[in-house]
Amino acid sequence: MSLENPLCSLNVRLCRVSDPHSPAQKGLLRMATFLHRELPIRFARGITFIDKLDSSRQAPSLRVVREWYRESFRDVVSSPCPVTDGCEESFVKVLTRVRDRHADELLLVARGVFELRAKLGMDGLDGRGGREALHAQLDELHLKRIALRILVGHYLALHQPPRPNYVGIICTRTKLQDVIETAAADARWICKQRFDGCAPRVEVIGGEGMVMACIPESLYYLSMELIKNSLRAVAERYSEALFRDGSMAHGAGGDEGCVPSIKVILSREYSLTEGQQVVIEVRDEGGGIPPEDLGKVFCYLFSTAADADVQQLVMDRHASGLGGERSKHNRGNSKKVPLAGLGYGLGIAKSYALYFGGELEIKNRPGDGCSVFVTLSRLGECKEPLV
Repeated sequence: MSLENPLCSLNVRLCRVSDPHSPAQKGLLRMATFLHRELPIRFARGITFIDKLDSSRQAPSLRVVREWYRESFRDVVSSPCPVTDGCEESFVKVLTRVRDRHADELLLVARGVFELRAKLGMDGLDGRGGREALHAQLDELHLKRIALRILVGHYLALHQPPRPNYVGIICTRTKLQDVIETAAADARWICKQRFDGCAPRVEVIGGEGMVMACIPESLYYLSMELIKNSLRAVAERYSEALFRDGSMAHGAGGDEGCVPSIKVILSREYSLTEGQQVVIEVRDEGGGIPPEDLGKVFCYLFSTAADADVQQLVMDRHASGLGGERSKHNRGNSKKVPLAGLGYGLGIAKSYALYFGGELEIKNRPGDGCSVFVTLSRLGECKEPLV
């Protein structure tokens, strides 16, 4: 299925229309009937994947997610097919419940995997087909989960009051620099919670006037996860200077006491096969990744966080360590958000990049730092990587 079909080709600019025979309203009905047919299939596949991951029923969090899929399947199949305006209005209410039910799914799946590891141990997981097989299953599960989130979210957004340059959740003229600067500010806020009010600076370089059609929420989440990783690496490497100088980070090559800033560099490139693409580089001087860990950084079972932080996230039902995917962080919230925890940041960021037809690659400089490159295609020029 092409993302262009259910999302982009429905050029619905007036989200609330009074004329039931207008092209916009007919487009909404077509999309509603598509979702009514498609979503139960995807929910059923989600149940199958959860059963594969937790065949021995060792992870309570995964059982909760399975029940969510079952309830959502039941809600959609029991609702009438939305072929009329009245039925479509009821279908909106059904999908609103579905969206709210699955809001914390990423965190529950992450907890469930760590519950499995705690119950079975790494040797036990290897006996179930190996860590590589488990990682591949989680990759596929998360791609399917992202697809569901976007399909449902886009449809519901089409029923909200119109916003300039928006079609559903798609902004046709997203200012990349603005989204990344917001993500950087929120990531620094999280870093300051962890390091007593101190955080390295983040410089956004390039991107002036750069716009593209994309989903700003997804770009925000992807960018914030990468910037959080770099902030933590630099803050831990330069902790003494950071606490002495506060947030005085004036870039590399400065005085000895300076904390180097994280640089986010925006550029364009042209590919003969993919067309025009945007490249986002997040560059830091946090010391790089130890060579023995480089092959694990995308693994959902790997985390460099302290055991106590991981345990807190596993046990605390209200922890928000993965909350960046749910919404932008509320900086007025007094609850601390962990800077690292369940090892999902890079893995999920890569899943988002892949889902939108892009790539995520790491260039490691041991002893110096890291550069993470994200290549994104313009929305509508890629196929959804699912069957």
